[in-house]
Amino acid sequence: MRGLAICSVVTLVACGSSKGSGSGGGDGNNDGPPEVHTYVDPTLPPDIAGQFDGLTFDPGLSLVYPSSGAIIPNDVGSIDVQGVAVAGLEVYRVKFAVDNGNALVGYVPQASWLPDDPDWRWLTGRASGHTISLSLAGAHLAGGQLVGPGKTSMEQPLIVSKDAATGALFYFATTGDQISGTGTLQRLEVGSRQPDVFMNNAISGSQCVGCHAISRDGSRLSFVGMDSLGSGRKTSLVDAANPTTRTPVVSSVAIGAFNPDGTRYIASSGGHLAIYDAMTGALVSNVTTSGPALYPDWSWDGKTIVFVRPSALCSGGALDFGQSDIFVYGGSIVTMKWNGSSFGNEQVVVPADASSNNFYPSFSPDGSWIAFARASTSVASSWAVASSACAGQNGMGVSYDNPSSSIWLLPASGGSPTRLDTANSGNMLTNSWPKWAPKADGEYLWMSLSSTRPYGTRLTGADAHHQVWFTAVKRPGGAADPSAPAVWFPFQTLATKNHVGQWSYKVGDWVIQ
Repeated sequence: MRGLAICSVVTLVACGSSKGSGSGGGDGNNDGPPEVHTYVDPTLPPDIAGQFDGLTFDPGLSLVYPSSGAIIPNDVGSIDVQGVAVAGLEVYRVKFAVDNGNALVGYVPQASWLPDDPDWRWLTGRASGHTISLSLAGAHLAGGQLVGPGKTSMEQPLIVSKDAATGALFYFATTGDQISGTGTLQRLEVGSRQPDVFMNNAISGSQCVGCHAISRDGSRLSFVGMDSLGSGRKTSLVDAANPTTRTPVVSSVAIGAFNPDGTRYIASSGGHLAIYDAMTGALVSNVTTSGPALYPDWSWDGKTIVFVRPSALCSGGALDFGQSDIFVYGGSIVTMKWNGSSFGNEQVVVPADASSNNFYPSFSPDGSWIAFARASTSVASSWAVASSACAGQNGMGVSYDNPSSSIWLLPASGGSPTRLDTANSGNMLTNSWPKWAPKADGEYLWMSLSSTRPYGTRLTGADAHHQVWFTAVKRPGGAADPSAPAVWFPFQTLATKNHVGQWSYKVGDWVIQ
């Protein structure tokens, strides 16, 4: 995780909500007569729409965000359309034309437009289950009059699912570098315009908080807090409605996961797995594995766990910040089955090989997929300290902040893994931390990932850093790559580096039915 504070490797962040503008899908009547809603920036002539109608347009504009063919749930926050400005064009038209005749059109003085909440909710209501043709046009304005010909982009599709994603995203947000930076846990309700600070060092008792997990219903959270450079590590379980009341886990464990009903918590410490009572933190049982085990996840039917088996645990040197529980080399993906009283029947489902390291596995909510990250053994971490933190290793292939990391899917029933080329959007973008939204009964599954890819014109070049993105995964699959182009999770804070998006069913006092 590039630019992530040391504490960030054990820190949880949650995106917050802008009260009153949260989830719930579009407000428009999908079956009503077609309408065109128009927005005109107050700095522009009021008749600018009519002037655009009278112009001819030549090619010459480029839309850089969102990606062509992106798929969004109908309750996601407003999409910030971004294009490349062209000298001599002072007015731009952004047009969302739905295939059922509805349209939302904005006239603005820059090559980007973020629709407001009422317009966006109307649009997604009218576009639910339909395809939008998105386009950008621009023209020269002189003396209050447009001068043609203007320039236009190609039209590109934006698909709005008939389903809502619903819930909230919890993610870890960091500032600064790994040594001097800070981290907070943010909560961002789907459809909201502002993240809430769910956990910070004031709430946690002056500890950086991280290595988080959330129960499926959003009622319980776990996080690992530590002082500086991994000292004083403490693992706590909290009520999501009152994170100031913390129940310590009896062991100093790292990454973990809750069972489906949130009563048990499985976590790793020193390469060993154990199950804890999710309310009291007491040890319930140890899980015997044939080798070291890190990053466990629990299937949503409770019958299977998946974890990473590194070739060997990282052996820290003079600087020990818990890297034995964090860094993975030579990782294989392994599953175990629940027999009614314990886990057994250990199976390696994705073996490591000379060229790849596999890590961060995550079960899809319908049980059909295991998502995981894979890095090349010929690429080192972006953080020099991580590359030298394990005795006998030079950083090649390490899981932490590896630029070559990409997202893969494995059928949970077995088979060969598939690289999500569409969602990954290229190479060397540090795509990692695949996590699933809990909703399992729609036409798509929704999966988040952390990535350092550019965000349109907002974060580009050296300024591009970790943000949480999401992709639609077609159910039940079938295609070699069932993913769609990834979408930036709307209304994160651009100034922070954001990681490990965890989705929940529950926000406040409501739950997905």
